[in-house]
Amino acid sequence: MDVIDWLLSEVNASDLPKKTIAERAGLRDASALSRILHKRVQPRHHELVAIAAVIDRPLSLFYAKRAVVGVRHAREALRVLTDFVQQHDTAAVSAPSPPKPKGLSKPAQARTAEPFHAAANPNAILLGGNDDDD
Repeated sequence: MDVIDWLLSEVNASDLPKKTIAERAGLRDASALSRILHKRVQPRHHELVAIAAVIDRPLSLFYAKRAVVGVRHAREALRVLTDFVQQHDTAAVSAPSPPKPKGLSKPAQARTAEPFHAAANPNAILLGGNDDDD
């Protein structure tokens, strides 16, 4: 069940008419709510939050239910992944390094810079090298 399916079931379970829910959520009309709930348009996050707030069901309820199930699956996946890495760890260590390309290579360029003496005033205009302009 995704968040839209959950929201549809919660909207249907609420006592409010869909037109009222759409108005209070700040949607254009009831058809905008219908398009969201029937997955004809991709809703924005603030629209989902507003719809859930109108029916007094915060989105955190949906995610809290999923987190309990998700933690169990995440732990199992982590265990399987850890076992896999431990079994195949020795193969990764003994892998040969890739061959170096043959041919001419450019010499490394020097990456040095000449120091430039500047004033401590941040409003100073920095001019390079020519002090003869007095």
